[in-house]
Amino acid sequence: MKPQTLVMLVIAVGCGLTAMLLTQRFLSPETEDTGDKINIVVANADIQPGTQLNEQMLRYSERSASEELPENIVTSMDELVGRSVMYPIWKGELMTPGKLADPNALPGLHAVVPKGMRAVTVPIKTDRALAGFIKANSVVDIILTLPSSGRSNPARATTLLQKVKILAVNKEMENGASPDTKGQVVEMVTFLLNPEESIKIRLGEQNGNLSLVLRSNIDDDMVNVGVITADSLLRSGNEEREMPDSPESIFLNDPDAKKSLMASITEMIKGEMKKVEPVVAPAPVKEETLPAPIIPSSPVVAMESAPPAKWKRLVYRDFQGNELFPVLLPADSKLAATLSELTEDVPHEEVETLGLEAEEEEAVVPEPSSGSEAADASSKTNVSG
Repeated sequence: MKPQTLVMLVIAVGCGLTAMLLTQRFLSPETEDTGDKINIVVANADIQPGTQLNEQMLRYSERSASEELPENIVTSMDELVGRSVMYPIWKGELMTPGKLADPNALPGLHAVVPKGMRAVTVPIKTDRALAGFIKANSVVDIILTLPSSGRSNPARATTLLQKVKILAVNKEMENGASPDTKGQVVEMVTFLLNPEESIKIRLGEQNGNLSLVLRSNIDDDMVNVGVITADSLLRSGNEEREMPDSPESIFLNDPDAKKSLMASITEMIKGEMKKVEPVVAPAPVKEETLPAPIIPSSPVVAMESAPPAKWKRLVYRDFQGNELFPVLLPADSKLAATLSELTEDVPHEEVETLGLEAEEEEAVVPEPSSGSEAADASSKTNVSG
């Protein structure tokens, strides 16, 4: 099995067990809590950064005093009304001071600008704005491109600022594009910068073109690539690129990570196995044997009367008229109507075998009823007597 396949299989098993544990946790009946209750303040709707709180946006939620809650929970709406929100808050979320601006901060964009920082709005050309995929809280690098001003000053570009946070896009301050703005081309972008960076970006806006490069919000590396000119661009076009390791290769090359993941999955499986009650196989059920069909000892079948004779020889036939076998009976005996009614003690040898004198006689077997396995039986019988 390929390592990549093994990794995906392990991850799938882990996700499945996690889902099972969460399902059991939600479906299990909650124990009744008879302890004290407290009222805490939660959001009554989704609240976006820059919004000034009012009573309609908040509500009280009753919780158990024994429940594990954050230390800085708010128990009174009066502490929150009038303050501005710095980070997105979702409906039902506990209200904590950490997501709110300073009580003296003005509502709107002022509330999301920390002390010592500046909010700078810069127009970005539509073809350099990542086709509308940047949004509030995205982290980008800002590239400055200067046009050529003669042979001594060829066109050049450099990374002006790195790891810059976006506060708003086209007046949108929400965490993620709304249905009305998703996919639109960005024109005005508001950045969170320090005073020196604010001057740099304004100078770059006046003398060149600014473009954005989206980066991971967990990437803290600052890379100095210097100034790239048209000449250096042509010389470096065929250099080999260094590709970052994929998450799968990083996992495979880290034995501690694999051991930790396997140990976690093993413990989860052991815990679930302890909860599972052993399944007892049901006792095998004996099949009921159907009773054997009752064979009448003296089957009675109506026959045409025949002249008195000592013996009569009959031939059974199937429904197509094919001869099955001969049967020899005493002249005054009754004839079996179906093949299933014949018994081993019924003689069916030839007359010559018994050494009897022959006397000719005809006996007719009546036609069987519908669905019977027996056939018509009629023959001429030579009887010795």
